[in-house]
Amino acid sequence: MKPALAYFSFAEITDRTKHHEFNEYHQLDHRPENLALPGVIFGERWVRTPDCAQALPTAATDFASVHYMTMYWLREPVETSRLEWMDFGTTATHLGRRPDLNWATRPLVAPFVPLKGYVNRRVLVSEEALPFRPTRGIFVTVTKLGDNLGASERLARWYDRVRVPNILECRGVAGAWTFVSEDAYPARRSPGSSAGGPGIRVHVYFLDQDPLLFAEDLLARRNTWEPPEEIDVETPLFTSVLRTIVPWEWDWFDRS
Repeated sequence: MKPALAYFSFAEITDRTKHHEFNEYHQLDHRPENLALPGVIFGERWVRTPDCAQALPTAATDFASVHYMTMYWLREPVETSRLEWMDFGTTATHLGRRPDLNWATRPLVAPFVPLKGYVNRRVLVSEEALPFRPTRGIFVTVTKLGDNLGASERLARWYDRVRVPNILECRGVAGAWTFVSEDAYPARRSPGSSAGGPGIRVHVYFLDQDPLLFAEDLLARRNTWEPPEEIDVETPLFTSVLRTIVPWEWDWFDRS
């Protein structure tokens, strides 16, 4: 089942002593409650460990100190799923079950429209099943598109026909999904909203080998996936590999 909508959350923990509490809260409270919602198809979290942060260069933006990324997929009817998902977050706050609000900042929490899924030729599952396949991590890019829709269309075409297929050939890539922020769709904007334009793109590549091995191979192939100058119309916001979180193994930042 193709998701109707996806929500992304990128989080930075401002108090380094709170990583254990943050992960305990997500693993034992927040994520189980979200996965139990009828409208949620899938939900997972990943951590940008210190070695992941060093493996690939990222832009000096509000995302530069991100520690965690969360992704939830919602099913149709999307407005019903969206309402129950957002209501749970509000209810949890009023019940005193959102301790992260005191020491976590989020440069991006927003709904995204799923565009297309891709699966490596060696992988047998469908694009819709890809996120449920076990992973060791992910590779994520977040970019802000320019105002020129024609140039953005050329860039999207290059992504679909050149960049994504080339990155699928890198070591450990099982497949990928591409997304664009919901505010890029005029029909979905609320009345009176000033938001709009090409929006933000997110690409998520699912990895079944160590993310550092993928990062090494990706950099070695850089000339095959960097956009040509004539269609380089996006601003990079975040580029990183992240590791899949193993329950109760939360000591990445203790060692840093």
